[in-house]
Amino acid sequence: NEMIAIKSEIHILADQNGNALPCDIQIENDELYISDANGDLFDYQRNDPNSLRIQKSIFHEKQTIIENSLFGVDINSNSVNICRLRLWIELLKNAYYTDEGQLQTLPNIDINIKCGNSLISRFSLDDSLKSAFKNKEVNYTIEEYKQAVKDYKTTNSKTKKREIEEIIDTVKNNFKSTLDNKIKDRISKTVGDYQKEEQRLQNLLLFNEKPKKSEKDNLKKLKAKADKTLKEKGEILNNVMYKSAFEWRFEFPETLDDEGNFIGFDAIIGNPPYIQLQKMGADGVALEKMGYETFARTGDIYSLFYELGHRILQDKGFLVFITSNKWMRAAYGESLRKFFVEKTDPLMLIDFGGAQIFDTATVDTNILMFSKDKNRQVTVACIIKEKVLNNLSVFVSQFGAMTRFTTTNNWAILSPIEQRIKTKIETSGTPLKNWDIDINYGIKTGFNDAFIIDGKRRAELIVSDPKSAEIIRPILRGRDIKRYSHQFADLWLIYIPWHFPLHNDPTVKGASLVAEKAFEDQYPYIYAHLLKFKVELSNRNRAETGIRYEWYALQRWGANYWEDFSKQKIIFQEMVQEPSFILDEGGEYLCLDTARIITGENLDLLITILNSKLFFYSIKKFYGGGGLGENGIRMKHTFFENFPMPDTTGIAE
Repeated sequence: NEMIAIKSEIHILADQNGNALPCDIQIENDELYISDANGDLFDYQRNDPNSLRIQKSIFHEKQTIIENSLFGVDINSNSVNICRLRLWIELLKNAYYTDEGQLQTLPNIDINIKCGNSLISRFSLDDSLKSAFKNKEVNYTIEEYKQAVKDYKTTNSKTKKREIEEIIDTVKNNFKSTLDNKIKDRISKTVGDYQKEEQRLQNLLLFNEKPKKSEKDNLKKLKAKADKTLKEKGEILNNVMYKSAFEWRFEFPETLDDEGNFIGFDAIIGNPPYIQLQKMGADGVALEKMGYETFARTGDIYSLFYELGHRILQDKGFLVFITSNKWMRAAYGESLRKFFVEKTDPLMLIDFGGAQIFDTATVDTNILMFSKDKNRQVTVACIIKEKVLNNLSVFVSQFGAMTRFTTTNNWAILSPIEQRIKTKIETSGTPLKNWDIDINYGIKTGFNDAFIIDGKRRAELIVSDPKSAEIIRPILRGRDIKRYSHQFADLWLIYIPWHFPLHNDPTVKGASLVAEKAFEDQYPYIYAHLLKFKVELSNRNRAETGIRYEWYALQRWGANYWEDFSKQKIIFQEMVQEPSFILDEGGEYLCLDTARIITGENLDLLITILNSKLFFYSIKKFYGGGGLGENGIRMKHTFFENFPMPDTTGIAE
């Protein structure tokens, strides 16, 4: 509809004879509003020649666009059917009666909307198809195959449609069998090379000749290569995911040149799904084997769709996606940012921040448009406010800032003033990660009710056995930590390392009954307290509890830095509305994993910087992973380790 409205606006919308249509077309809420020369709203009248002319022209204009310019793929068959139905409905809006008094037949546009897993392909886009058309079983050229697909869309005969379907299926199946044979030949050669070399070395032994070390090493390499190819074959045959594999050249011959080479699409538009790859199980493993540069186990599947889109674009083609905006700042987005910088020309980036675009999704989104071209390092970028969603293009044209995205660091959209502030900050000091400090997680209990007690319960345990005081320490939760101060809630942690009290014995490996007996003997009242929660504690992290560590131990106790909890340290929480760092001078407090600790040099100076408005502003604007609500941020240490700390040389202690 947008394309038709544009053609009308520039006066090139014409009928089948090339004559301009006497009407004005506007678009509103994705619908065409047609008015005649008098400004009256158009209403199709079948007996009015001028009305028929307009209706017929709009119908065939839509048909031409749908048949030749719109192609789609979705893994969900219901989504595919809905899309096909919507396209037919769009054509029905301008259906007309023919000279024979019959309603114009709708074209077979279903062939343009396919069902399949577009991320998975068994065959490379670079594989040659020449041999497929030279096969004696296929009496069709590439051009004839492409013409068959065109004829399918326009035929009204069911018999003709079936004949064309048979032609298409014959050619597609021959494509697959031809390329399948290439895979089989490669596997056969790899296995054959190994078997021949193995036989040759065995023959040497028969004549009392000892194979050289280099020959043995070569045999190992050949075996590894053979095993790998056989494994790949098994995965292709057995993995359910490959059964829905989508072969772009087979399904859309419009993307092929006369030699069968893949040219690609002019433009790609999409809203890929948001699924964490680490939650996809075997499907995630299959995707990892597809060789995507942007694959990261902790990442999201939409990253792969960006890369796929780039693969199937023709040179200088355009891609526009709306996705989650997490890739701009998250660690898992580094490979995707690298891909954009090195392989694309990012033209426009619109970040919607907290403005919700979809009614059924609460994820923060952005729109990225790139060209498959050399990166010119000039991107129009802006952050959108919710109130301007209906005037998006106007807002972008007025407030879009020319931005350079040239590294894999966080992509922050900044105004010219903000860019100058960032530049000034970054020229004034040394990144925090280069300071002599360590940043570590707090304690993870796995079941707080067992390990965290109040002051009253602590007193009871110490009265029963004064030695209990040795392993009960005051603890701060994230919410207890404020700016320069804390609110101690009279909560105490029973601090039990793995294998306690034999945690310093290097011979103890895994969950130890000996350690448990020693714990029961030395701290009977603490042991009895935890025993009440044995069922809940045993059900924590089933892959480790009772295997790597005892049921009564903390899930994560800071094994490599537990001594740091007793040192002078800075404690801070992650989810904050303002800077929230405190200095624990005497190393008195422990903290949960909702907080972090910093140990090292110059902490008394460091905390003044961390609690400053400039630091908070910089993390939120330049280095962080996005906001939390209107004012909050996640104060993750991987975000602020790049903050340039001012030079402290010469500052008095």
